[in-house]
Formats: sequence, C-alpha cells, structure tokens
Amino acid sequence: MSSPVRTRRLVSAVSALAAGVAVGLAFPPTGWWPLMPLGLAVFGWLTAVRRPRLRAGLVLGYLFGLGFFTTLIRWLLVVDEVWGATFPLAALMAAWFALLGVALTWLGRFPGWPLFAAAAVVAVEFVDSRWPLGGFPWGRLAYAAADTPIDGWFPLISASGVSWLIAATSFMLPWAAQALVAAKRQGRLSLALLDPDRTAPATTTTATGPTAPVSAAVTTAPPPTAPAPAAKPRPEVAPGTPVELPVALQDLIQPLALLSIAARAVATWVVLGLVGLGGWTGDQYVPAAADDSVVVGVIQGNAPGTGLTSLGPARTTTYNSLAETIALMAQVAVGQAERPDFVLWPESSTDLDPTTDQRTAALLDAAVDLARAPLFLGGLIGLGEDSRHTTAIWWDHGPQAVYDKRNLVPFGEWVPARSLLEPLFPQLELVGRQTVPGSGVGVVSGQLRDGRIIAVGVLICFEVGYDDTADDLILGDATTPGAQLVVVQTNNSSLTGSGQMAQQDAITQIRAMESRRDIAVATTNSLAGWITPEGDHAWQAELGRSAAASLRLPLRSGATLAVAHRRTIEICLVAGPALILGLVWIRQRRRAATMGAVSQEGARP
Repeated sequence: MSSPVRTRRLVSAVSALAAGVAVGLAFPPTGWWPLMPLGLAVFGWLTAVRRPRLRAGLVLGYLFGLGFFTTLIRWLLVVDEVWGATFPLAALMAAWFALLGVALTWLGRFPGWPLFAAAAVVAVEFVDSRWPLGGFPWGRLAYAAADTPIDGWFPLISASGVSWLIAATSFMLPWAAQALVAAKRQGRLSLALLDPDRTAPATTTTATGPTAPVSAAVTTAPPPTAPAPAAKPRPEVAPGTPVELPVALQDLIQPLALLSIAARAVATWVVLGLVGLGGWTGDQYVPAAADDSVVVGVIQGNAPGTGLTSLGPARTTTYNSLAETIALMAQVAVGQAERPDFVLWPESSTDLDPTTDQRTAALLDAAVDLARAPLFLGGLIGLGEDSRHTTAIWWDHGPQAVYDKRNLVPFGEWVPARSLLEPLFPQLELVGRQTVPGSGVGVVSGQLRDGRIIAVGVLICFEVGYDDTADDLILGDATTPGAQLVVVQTNNSSLTGSGQMAQQDAITQIRAMESRRDIAVATTNSLAGWITPEGDHAWQAELGRSAAASLRLPLRSGATLAVAHRRTIEICLVAGPALILGLVWIRQRRRAATMGAVSQEGARP
C-alpha cells in the first residue's frame, strides 16, 4: 500500500471518529446542537459522497458510532470502577452505525440519496431501541433536539420523524457540495474559466522551427507551396477520461454547471427554512384543552451518596422523602403552598418492600395522614427470595393500585444468562435480586380524598426513552383508560455528577412535547420538576438538593398526531423512500441492460 493511500485512509478514519464525537457533544450536558448537522455532514461525505468500498464504509460507520457513543454515555464512567461498562456498551452500539455506514456508502449512488439515508437512520434507530436485550434508545438523534428551533415538530411527526428531519437536512449539506465535486472531476467546472483575463492555448508555427505563442484571434495560413500535412490517426480514449472542450463551448456549459450546483445549494437552504418554519408552526399545536386540574406535591428527598451505594442504609430514602413531605405540609399550613391532592415520591423512595416490611409501611401511613392525601411512590415488591418488581404504588394505608416497570436496564436491574455470567464476573452479585419486567400499561387509577378517580400515567426512569411504553400510557388499551396526567419517577443517584441526568431530563421534555402533556418529575436527587406541554421547565429543583413543591397541573385527554400515528409515520419514513429507491434501482438496472445490449449490437461486424 502506497504512503498517500495509507495517509488518506488514516485521515478518513480520524475524520469519522471526530464526526461521531461532534454528534455526541450535541447532546446534553454539553448541548452544542449545531455540531449535530456538522458531524452528520462529515459522516455523509465520507460514505455517501466519496463512496469507498462497502468494507471501508463498514469501518467508517463503526468508528463514527464508537466516537458517538463513547462521548454520549461517558456518564457510565461514574460506576466503571465496578462495571467497566462504558467501552463495551459503546462498542456494541457502534455495530449498528457500522451497518449504517455500509448503507450510506451504497445509497450514495442514487439521486436524492439524503432522503434514503435519513430513512436508513430511522430504521437503525427503530431496531437498536428494541434489540438486543430490550434495546438502548439513548442515542436517537431526536433526543438532542429539545430547546432547538425544530422542537415544534415533535407533536406532529414524533421523535422518529424529527430524527429523519435532522438526518435528511444534515446529509443535504454534503449532497449540495457533491455537485461541485462531481463537476470538477468531470471537467465541467474549471476555476480558471471564471478568470476573464485567461488566454487561449498557445500554438506553434511549424513542426521543426522555433515555437512562439500565437493569439487565438489571429490565424496564419500555411504557405501555398507547402504540402498538406498527413492526417493523424485519432488517439484511443479510455472510457471515463475527461475530454477537453473548445473554449467557446466551455463558456456555454459553465453557467449550466454552476446552475446545477446553485440549485442544490438553494434547495438545501429552502428545506432548512421550511424545517424551521414547521418547528414554529408545531409549537402552536395543542390537541385538547384541559378538562380539570389536580394539585401534586412533588418530592425530591435527596440521597446521601453516589455510585452503587448512593441510597445509603436501609430506609434512608424513605426517611428523606418523609422529611420533605413534612416540610411541604408546613408550607401548606402557613399558606405558602396549596394542599396537594396526592404526593408524588420518586423511584426507590422505599428500598424495602412496604407490603412485607412493617416499619416502612408505618412511615408511608404517617406521610398519608400528615398530607391528608394518598402517596404515589416508587418501590420494590418482592416475588420471593430471588426476584422482585420495580413498582409504582398508589398508597393510601396500603397499596391501592400498582404498575410494574416494563423496560429494565440489563446488568443494572437484571442479569441475562446469570447462572453462566455471575461465576465469571462476581461483581454481578451487586445487582441483587433479579428484577422481573411488568407487562401492563403504565396507568394507575388513583382515588383522591374528594372522591375523584384520575388516570395517572407513569414512566419509571429509563422508560422515558422507549416509544411504545410512552405511547401506551397516553392511548390506553381495551381495559385501561389513557392517562389524564403523566408523571415520571426516577432514581439517578448512582450517577450523581454525570451528564445522564441532563440527558434524561431532555428526553422527558421531548415526551412532554410529543404528547402535549404536562409532566411532573420526582427524583431522589436530580432535577425534579414540572415540564409544560411546550417542553419548558415551569419549576425545577436543584441538582443534589432536597426540595418539595405543590404544583397545580391540568388533566388532559386526547392524543397528538405523533402519539396516535407514530407507527404509521415510521412506516412512511422508511417504507416510502425504500419503495422509491427500489423503483430507481430497477430503472437503473434496465437502463444498464439496454445500453449493454446496444453496445454488443454495435460491436458485431
């Protein structure tokens, strides 16, 4: 391998890695969202525009994914002294981007490839959010779009549609530049042609005499007595070799070449403008007015530590949540806060099963009596010595309704192939009892002290990232009504000081915008608050501090286009371009076959 080739490959590899890092920095906590289109544009240039071999596209895609996920989930380094999970997880998820790199490399041959490439991005996000081991949706492009000019699209086309928009508009940048490169390579564009002072090529007087430049405007006739020169045979020209055209013809073609390039540039800017305008339009979209309202007491009890022992000794988070409930009711007593209709505690606010631990149950009953309102808390419900549920519990002197968490964190809440892996990796014992996923819709029917029964939808921690779980609680099913109010219970205490909290908060903002619902968030120690349907923070607690607030939240019904038709939107975004791509591919194959047949016919004697 020659040194220039090796250098070119190294530059491409480093560029792909750096492009992935740039896209990762577009996500919180950094939040440099303009890096998103820049990084994707570089990735598109390296694959779809330059069109290396598919094997090279595989490598470039993997390096892009490795840079992206290593940057995105660097918050796992907080617990890496035990798990060492950051780089293995990044390496696993980068495999999906390796496939994407192959797809972009192949798609670059087709006209309008950014549309097809964006469909490939949506398809990859759909699969990696579900497989393997339940998927890991944390790296969806749309999850970096909260608080950006395009976030108004969420209630209209869902997070999947926003990912498609981000990918398509980002890939249009190298697509626009592609025309310039193609024109240059094909000899249709020469920067010298833009110089009005250029001169025509020099000519010679005779074949044996001295040479001298002669103006193209002056012609010298050969002497009458000189014999006519013998005609030279036309040299063979290899297929694809650029052919020099007369200057006058180049002057005629030049504006056409520039027009093609300008058209792509203009189209790119028009699309970018329409995307921004659509985002503003979506901000005005509210599918249903509020039916009623409730007052929710939101509690952030705080946790004493970080890492895997962040919750402290048994019942620490229960005592802390109770203390903040007492503080909130003191504010109510002096008229500084409204009396809550129910009090929302975070995930892991009871680290012992309140249905079997009498002391924990007594603390919960005391909180109910003090607030004169039921609790909606997060805890653990045992299923024997070896397994448990992570559960949201509506508690009013005992559990009245429950929801068991559906989307569990592998190696955090459960261990796949545990009997095989635990002997090899003893640290997996720290996971504790195996958590069993629930299967129901995340809605509980809670009865308030005034007699009203409300449908409260709940997402527990990482569930905010999963489309199906989030949609089901809004839509309901044959036996469960859709949620009138959405809450999130989460425990991020083990990742205190990392960027995971900001990322999850941004995803929660997106869920609020997608559904156009208010969301109350209760956490152990990280950014509890109230997020409005527009994705704004009406109230938010400080990170790592105890806090409590009474929030009057509207009860809403109805579903947005994004929630009600998410699957249809995804099918259209992927199947539509795939169908068009198939038709284009068939047409190209037929055209190639026809040209081949004509060439063979012309070659016959």
